[in-house]
Amino acid sequence: MENEVVKYIKEARQHGLSDLEIKQNLLNVGWEADAVEDSFAYVKASENKPLANRDEDIKTHASQTPDQYYKRTLGDTGGVAHGINSVKPAQLPHEEPQMAAKPASVQTNLPQHALNISKKQSIFKNPKFWTSIILLAMIGVGGYAYYTYAYNSPEKIWNKFVKSEKSSIFESNFTYAYADKGKISSDNKDLASLKGIKLSFAGDSYVNSTDPNNTQSSSKFQYSFSSGNTSISTGAEYILLNKNFYLNVGDNPFLSKILDSVSKGKKYDWIKIDLGAIQDEMAKSNKDGLDKFNEIFNPSFKQELANIWENATLVKIDKYLGREKVGDVNTLHFKNSLDKQALKDAIRQYADKIINALNEKETNPENKLKDEDRNALYSAINSLIDKTNISEFETWIGIKDFKLYKVHLVTSAPSVASIANLASTEYSDMANLPTQNSDTKKISDIRQLSAALESYHKDKGGYPEANNGVPTDISPFYVAVVPVAPSATGNCTDFYNTYWYTPKGEKKTVNGKTLYSSFEYTFCIGTDQGMYKAGIGKLTPSGIEIPITCPGTPEQCSKPSQNQDKTRDEKINEFISKIDFAGEIRIDMVYSNYGKAKQLEAPKEYFDVVNELKNTQSQSNFKKSLTGNIR
Repeated sequence: MENEVVKYIKEARQHGLSDLEIKQNLLNVGWEADAVEDSFAYVKASENKPLANRDEDIKTHASQTPDQYYKRTLGDTGGVAHGINSVKPAQLPHEEPQMAAKPASVQTNLPQHALNISKKQSIFKNPKFWTSIILLAMIGVGGYAYYTYAYNSPEKIWNKFVKSEKSSIFESNFTYAYADKGKISSDNKDLASLKGIKLSFAGDSYVNSTDPNNTQSSSKFQYSFSSGNTSISTGAEYILLNKNFYLNVGDNPFLSKILDSVSKGKKYDWIKIDLGAIQDEMAKSNKDGLDKFNEIFNPSFKQELANIWENATLVKIDKYLGREKVGDVNTLHFKNSLDKQALKDAIRQYADKIINALNEKETNPENKLKDEDRNALYSAINSLIDKTNISEFETWIGIKDFKLYKVHLVTSAPSVASIANLASTEYSDMANLPTQNSDTKKISDIRQLSAALESYHKDKGGYPEANNGVPTDISPFYVAVVPVAPSATGNCTDFYNTYWYTPKGEKKTVNGKTLYSSFEYTFCIGTDQGMYKAGIGKLTPSGIEIPITCPGTPEQCSKPSQNQDKTRDEKINEFISKIDFAGEIRIDMVYSNYGKAKQLEAPKEYFDVVNELKNTQSQSNFKKSLTGNIR
């Protein structure tokens, strides 16, 4: 209760103001509501006292302030405990206090001095109070600004996306499209079918790569292809589960025709390919090579390779385009570009690491990849990257989880028509360029065949028969697929470039099989491969011998090499420079359901390709056994 407020209440009532108007005026000039209510209670108590008591109070409590009297009569518990009518208010002092000017906001008929009261500082008028409020507001606004523009800024979100661990489980909706805008030479009618090639895939997919050695996935998609006067459009579905690949042939005429021809009249919608069984057979046929591969590509080395890509900043932000929703997810939309130099550097680091690891394990210096060959490879890759132009590149990144939710990409690509034109005219000899990769594959194939034949000999007691230059009875148990030689390189002719198997030596029959004590496998490489020099070679039980003297006529064994005045690198770079990148690739991906695993189920009925091959091979062996017994 306040002296000034009590006095003002009494004078305001005398001038005809209602209690509501009085309270509003007091609140307007800054008095606290509790102080105003206490003062009204005090005035009401003093007005309800008998007149005699008032005189006595004036004598008894003349020296007491209203605050002291109010506290004494009401006590600490206030008027509720003692009863408002039982209190004995003190007489207000008779002297008029010095007062300030009346606030302009208060409208009343009181004398000018009535509202010019000297009051205690209200909490709302306390500078410390308002300073605290302002500081709290600044902290709140500053915190929101930091979250919006610093912690949660587009750059911060992008960096967190780049550095965040990539999810191993997700779903996607995809569209891939390739359109060839290159022109076919008018004077080359044989290439008319390649005019206006268009290829597209669109559908949904699910991937669970939690176990990198046993990825689970599935997809349903539609695809179409058109070229010249030919077009096809159909759908497909696949399931990859426990190293088994299931493919729904659907209404694909090509796959349906093949399946009908081998399924013995029974209708199947699905075919099954046991990838695990194929892998096991390949491991058996080339155990030494597989052991060496696993020794080099151990988990630690694989992680080092993965780190190269994880640490490479290949994609840059060109512009922040705003916030958008992808499905139910709030994302930030970016316009991006590809850092071509960073991509070149990452590819070089990746390849160098692999090449160096292979060279370190190679005991024969002649078999190590030379620096000039390595540089030729990088030169070709860099030329292709430089010619690729990304015209549109946009990404959408989740604001809360920093995951990729959408990608839009449009890039140029080599024109199939352009490559066909080049290959059929001035660069028709490109197939004969001495490429390291083709000849390396030939050596690898011959070693694989050697391992398969030796395993066969160990099991059967001899080497198999030949069928048009191909060893029989070794696929798929000793080699998954009998390899076929790539195009002739260097001075190799088509005649000796082909892998050709000829059984030799003593012939015998064991368990119905015709076996031989020796064999010869001829081939040809166009460039030196470590310890193996370019030329015609042969594989025998004793190993690889190359080069050998021409086994046939000169025309069968060699041909003049074209473009001898140019080096291999010059030919490759010139060929790439003349490729027209008139093709266009468009990619749209929308990702969802990160981390949500699905239960995939294998089809109930399917045609087992690998099992059928095994049965066919067994039947063939059985027929040969019967034929042998008859003979």
